[in-house]
Amino acid sequence: MSIFEWNPAWETGNPLIDRQHIQLFQQLERLYIAVAEGKEVGETEKALMLLGEYVETHFRDEESLMWQSGYGDIVHHKEIHDDLRKQVNGLIAAFLNDLQPIPAAVMDFLVTWLKNHLAGEDQILAKHLRKCSK
Repeated sequence: MSIFEWNPAWETGNPLIDRQHIQLFQQLERLYIAVAEGKEVGETEKALMLLGEYVETHFRDEESLMWQSGYGDIVHHKEIHDDLRKQVNGLIAAFLNDLQPIPAAVMDFLVTWLKNHLAGEDQILAKHLRKCSK
């Protein structure tokens, strides 16, 4: 059973974006398990690096869709992405710098951020993308 249950209400209708959102949940779950089970540093580092890479890939693809579709709120949405990019990159740098365990509060923040973003900003974008595809 997955720790992070996917909610179908978060689907955007765009197969690429929906697959990536599910994959983000899977990467976040992998990191959560590594942290919660006290896995060796290498496993936590690997999970954290994969999450960072996937966040970047997903945001790049989503922003490309916004540009291509003429999404009017792209600047604001990209600012939200950039803020999480900075936070994830800071988390990676801090972990690699001192190899300390990732605090539970950080994991809670990441999970909450993703769920709120999927239910909020990404649903507004999804509505725009559905309108453009008609």
